[in-house]
Amino acid sequence: MVVVEGVKAGTTLTGLVLDEDRTITLPCVQDIPIGHKVALKDMAVGDTVIKYGIDIGKVVQPIAKGSTPTSTTSRPRGGEHGTEADILGLSPREQPRGRAATT
Repeated sequence: MVVVEGVKAGTTLTGLVLDEDRTITLPCVQDIPIGHKVALKDMAVGDTVIKYGIDIGKVVQPIAKGSTPTSTTSRPRGGEHGTEADILGLSPREQPRGRAATT
C-alpha cells in the first residue's frame, strides 16, 4: 500500500486491494510520509518487496506490519544502483497512486 497523505503513528489505515477487490485495515506503527509504502504484513530478511504488483527489491532487515520499508530495511532489485522508478520503468510522476485513507 502507498499512502496518499502523511500518516502519524497510531492511525488506523484503510486501503483497497484492487486486484483482489477487498478492503484492508491495519495500524500504522510509525509516521509515514506521503507517497511512501506501508508493509501489509511482517516481512523477514529475504522477503520480496512488491509495489504496484512488481518485485522492486528484497528485505535486508525485518520490517514490521504497518511500518514503511526504507533504504535501510530493503534494497532495490538488481543491487544498490537502481531506484523504484527505474525498476518500474516509470518516472515518479508517471507511477500510479494507490489509495489509503485514514480513519
